[in-house]
Amino acid sequence: FIDSVVMLSTCQRTLSYLIAEKSYNRRIVGDLAWALGAVPVKRAQDSAEAGSGKITFDEKVIEYEHNDDDNNPEKP
Repeated sequence: FIDSVVMLSTCQRTLSYLIAEKSYNRRIVGDLAWALGAVPVKRAQDSAEAGSGKITFDEKVIEYEHNDDDNNPEKP
């Protein structure tokens, strides 16, 4: 964060920063980004959705199906 402030204050050229659209839409962060003229960018991980799938690794098949318990950090 400090690097961008140093660049803004010392660079002779006009700078534009990129910010994740998800952060740009937040109240305080987005207001600050807007004031600095930041450009919002939609990231792939912000529109990703959980799903099911199959992983094959060295002849071993692992089935995966998403459920709400998958976000539990204690789950192995």
